Amino acid sequence: MKKAPKQSPTAPPKKPEQPAKRQQDAKPSPAAQKAARRVFQFAALLLLTLFLQGLDLPWRMLAVASGAAAGVFGVIALVAAWKSGIRGLTIPAVAVGTVMSILMAFSTLLLVFIWDIQMDFQECKGGAITVSAAEQCEATYNSDFDQWRTDLEGKVGLNP
Repeated sequence: MKKAPKQSPTAPPKKPEQPAKRQQDAKPSPAAQKAARRVFQFAALLLLTLFLQGLDLPWRMLAVASGAAAGVFGVIALVAAWKSGIRGLTIPAVAVGTVMSILMAFSTLLLVFIWDIQMDFQECKGGAITVSAAEQCEATYNSDFDQWRTDLEGKVGLNP
């Protein structure tokens, strides 16, 4: 059995030491809170863009607007995160997401050039009941797209 160390009668009793505050317990700065809010807004717009990409035309074109907005909010979130001193994977993730949102908006915008082909494909696919009918829709879409590309190459002068 251990004995407690003796204290001198004149010394004040020792107080138990309080543990040092951990980094996680520290309250974030207002700049970090603002940056986190910007990153959240960007992430919400990016998710909206991903959702809109899955819709049929003409609703899919809303992804152009949300993708462009996500790109703008992504740049704002990057600047806010950098200035607030947030480090780790936040900045690379927002940077990749920003590029991704801009590419999604641009790729959706390019559907305007094959609007008729895409609409025909959607109508065919929507009415296809059997697997062979769906495969026929795919084959028709591919041949129509190849014909469109060949015509475009001929107009531009890429076709020998």
